[in-house]
Amino acid sequence: MKIDIIQAPSKTFIRMLMNNISSGAKEEVQLGKWGAVGLVQAHLIELYCAADMAEKASDVKAVLVSGNCPQHVQMLALFGNPSAVKAAIDKIRNYYRVQQGI
Repeated sequence: MKIDIIQAPSKTFIRMLMNNISSGAKEEVQLGKWGAVGLVQAHLIELYCAADMAEKASDVKAVLVSGNCPQHVQMLALFGNPSAVKAAIDKIRNYYRVQQGI
């Protein structure tokens, strides 16, 4: 699992991300002005669990991002203010550290 946070995302970053988000989810996230975007890259089952945890942990919007290899690895984008995104990412990191016995 790879995780990163983009603070104050640029217009270019948002445009690149939007190119790989389904139209229904795209409409929801384009309406907001996001202070941060959390990125989580993993297997699909992990992303579904991470999306659920993230939205329960803080005020973020979780969206699946399609990539070149959707059968193996995909990415989740978490849109929100910086503190909400950090809280969601921390929850995901902590959960998977426990799962891996780290």
